[in-house]
Formats: sequence, structure tokens, C-alpha cells
Amino acid sequence: MAAVAPFPLHEGRTLRRARQRKHVTISEAAEATRISSRFLEALEREAPIEDFPAPVYARAFLREYAAYLGLDSEKLVKAFDARHEAQQAPQLVPAPAVPPPRRWPARAAAFVSVVVLITLAVVQLTSSGHHKGPGPAPSGRLGSLPVIGTANPADSHHGSLKPKLLRVVVVMTADCWVHATADGRLVFPARTFHGGERVAFTVSRGTELILGAPGAARVHVNGKRVDTGSPSQVATLKFALEKGKVVRR
Repeated sequence: MAAVAPFPLHEGRTLRRARQRKHVTISEAAEATRISSRFLEALEREAPIEDFPAPVYARAFLREYAAYLGLDSEKLVKAFDARHEAQQAPQLVPAPAVPPPRRWPARAAAFVSVVVLITLAVVQLTSSGHHKGPGPAPSGRLGSLPVIGTANPADSHHGSLKPKLLRVVVVMTADCWVHATADGRLVFPARTFHGGERVAFTVSRGTELILGAPGAARVHVNGKRVDTGSPSQVATLKFALEKGKVVRR
């Protein structure tokens, strides 16, 4: 006899019943969780994923709402993912570029070049063998000799210079909504970036960076990684350049 499949968990129905048992309205829940009532209603009616800004937002809202109602958030998120798994498009990995095959004239030219270099080396060694001993030292001041490599290794250790610009780099490890301004101007239209994508820009005074899913982004300012806060809450990061120092506000 075939086993009967367990009845699937409906996260929307579970959320609604828990809220009703708690005797709170959607508006009261929205004020307590700081999540728009529009998205709470969408979670309770198991709305399509398109009703949310991005899948990562829907999961974050679901975790926060479930925790507020005293439910198992991870169990509900798994049920949410199971329902939307079929709607998620597979990630396309670009095929590696295949270099064009080399033609025989290029190989022939390379072979001729190697033969010429070997011949020149043999001629030079042969001619140098006729010298019976080292020649006299060159006359004149030492400064008249050619100098190779004028850079002094110590020149790179004068101490850290004060930065004149802020270099911001954001690398996505998963889907993340990003909004950024630089010196009071919009860097790019707010949008959702996908895992593996990278954003970089430079500012002279200050920047504000808003991350919809901080846990899905790594942020570096002038080469140093910065803390983005709680991975499940929207984060606002502000940095400024004051007297040559990077200041986080």
C-alpha cells in the first residue's frame, strides 16, 4: 500500500490563525513589525512572488512576522520556498570563452623567432670567449654609469597617505536590493542585484547605501570590509570623508 503524502504546510493560513489567536489586526501587526500592511496581507493570502519587491524581501518579511506571532520562522520559510521553487528561474552560468585555433603560420613564426634567439645567444657566447680577462674598469665618476631601477624600496613605506576619495565596492552573494547616493546624487536607479554581481563607485564627500538584504552583500570602503548589520533587516550605511579620514555615521 502506497504511503500517503503529508498535507503541505500553508504559511499564509498559519500566519492568519496565529494573528487571530493573538487578537491583533493587520494594522496593529504592521505597526509592531514595521512591515507594510500590504505585505503582511500578501503573506497571509500566499500572494505571488511578484507582489513583493524581491524574493529576499518576502523571506525577510515572513521571518519577522512569524517571530512576532511566536511561530517557527524557519519552518514557514521552508514552506514558502517549496511553493515558489518551481517559479525560480535557474541561474545561467556563462560558458568559458574558447580561444580560436592557432594557424600554422603563427607557429612557424614562433619557431623562427626561437631559432634566431638561440643563434644570437651562441654568437654572443662565442665572441665573449675570445677575451682573455676582464677589461679595465670604466673611468670617470660613478654617476656616469647607467642606473637601472631608480625606485627606492623604502619609498613605499612613508606611512599611510590620507585618502582623498571614498571607494565603495559591493559584492552580492545572493539577491539584494540596493539603493545608493553619492555626494547627494543618485548613483544608479534602485534595483535588485543577483548573486555574483558587483557594484563599485567613488565619491569625494559622502555616500548613503541602503541594502534590502545585508546578509547577501559584502561592502568594502577604501579596501576595508565594513559591518552591514543584521542579515534579515534593511540596513542603511552612511560614510563620509572628514579631514582625510573615513567616518561612519
